[in-house]
Amino acid sequence: MGGRGRPADVGRLVPSAAPRPTERAIDPWPEVRAGADAWHAVRMQVRLVLWSALFGSTFVYLAVVALVAPSPTATLDPTMPFAFAVAAVSSAAASWFLPASIRTRNLRALDLPVAPAEAFSDVPSGTLVFRDPSAARAAAAPALQAAMILALALREAIALFGFVLGFLGAPPTVYAGFFALAWVLLALEFPRASADDAALESAYGARLR
Repeated sequence: MGGRGRPADVGRLVPSAAPRPTERAIDPWPEVRAGADAWHAVRMQVRLVLWSALFGSTFVYLAVVALVAPSPTATLDPTMPFAFAVAAVSSAAASWFLPASIRTRNLRALDLPVAPAEAFSDVPSGTLVFRDPSAARAAAAPALQAAMILALALREAIALFGFVLGFLGAPPTVYAGFFALAWVLLALEFPRASADDAALESAYGARLR
């Protein structure tokens, strides 16, 4: 009987019929989205630092004028405050329209992919949506930052007009108004993710969510 293998022996010789493990599909999108979100967060922090630096510099200008500028003088040309006021209003207007125009142009130049909303259940049918909101936000960050820097520079210039007037001999009641206007406009340019999303959606006529 020793020449015949027992059923148990045969079972060890026959290859197992167990199914092969199914290969797992590698989906890179979660990692890509996480990386895009992290990059967008870093860019927002950079913009916050830029905003704080430019806003804070106006307080330095005011302190220098108050401590170092010559005393108010009656010899100040009366046309100078008016001329600087016109320049300040022009700079304020430019800070609204010029950065917005450049921002829209640069965002559209990115040619970010959008799709109709039929494939998505959380938005009305027929609405355009961004295929990858996280990637879209990350790609748009440089254009949004450039527009913000331009707006901040134009608004900070208003404080510089007051700074110059102070050294020309204008009284605090004159040059302080320039600083106050600059502070209001700079505060309105505080970096906000919601404002960035609105600008991106407006440029493409599509929704991020």
